[in-house]
Amino acid sequence: MRALAPDFRHIELAGLRRESVGEFDGVNLKEKIFIEDKSAEGLIRVNPKTGLSYQTADEWAEKHVYNKTKKRIEGLGIAKYTYPQPALDIVQIRNFRRLHFRIDADAPEVRAATEDAMKRLRVENPGWEITAQYGKN
Repeated sequence: MRALAPDFRHIELAGLRRESVGEFDGVNLKEKIFIEDKSAEGLIRVNPKTGLSYQTADEWAEKHVYNKTKKRIEGLGIAKYTYPQPALDIVQIRNFRRLHFRIDADAPEVRAATEDAMKRLRVENPGWEITAQYGKN
């Protein structure tokens, strides 16, 4: 997939009391796609006490890809508006069904864990197209 440039950056989805119910790193209006930038930097940091990474690729993908995306998709359904203002009208983006991850890492274990998380999200959210680009942000 070619590089996607967001028209809007960092869009918060807000409930009635301005509480955040999710956020997206970017939105490309022409393509009708949400963009999420992910850093797998935590996977290369080593815990000095154990000599192991702080997180496995599976743990990272579960938290940063699966759980957070699940919250974002749910947030689209309950959000009343977006901020900071001026921002997109929630009605304008509520029916977008494409999400693209730009992941800064490109290791086999990161790809496998991310693909597994995206597969689960697609099953739980029929009609959504969820893709990833690896190795750059």
